[in-house]
Parts: sequence; C-alpha cells; structure tokens
Amino acid sequence: MSDNQERIAQFRKMATDDPENELAHYRLGDLLLKEGQFADAAASLRRTLELSPHFSKVYQLLGQALLKMDR
Repeated sequence: MSDNQERIAQFRKMATDDPENELAHYRLGDLLLKEGQFADAAASLRRTLELSPHFSKVYQLLGQALLKMDR
C-alpha cells in the first residue's frame, strides 16, 4: 500500500468515525483528488462545505475535482 493510500485509509476512518470532523473530510478529499479519484474527492469536499461553508480552499479543490469530471 502506497503512502498516499495509507493516509487515505487513515482519513477515511477518521471521517467515518466522526462524520462531523471537517478536517478529516477535507484531507480525505484533498488526497483523493491527488490520486485521481475525483468523484469520491468531490463527495468529501462537499461534506466539508456542509460542515464549514466558509472554508475557502475547499471551493477551489471542489472546482478542480468537478472540472476533472467535466462538470
């Protein structure tokens, strides 16, 4: 398992264990985006925005994910 895959697993567990953890959803979305898993990244980033709508960096990352999916 690559280092990024281990980190994805770690943040996925954190986000699952504590669905209100905006940092876990943010980091998970960021890592998934870097791994090319755009749909999953977008879902995590949307959850981050539900929890923290003023988290401006998330809008940028979500936009990148959506562009990669031609949306």
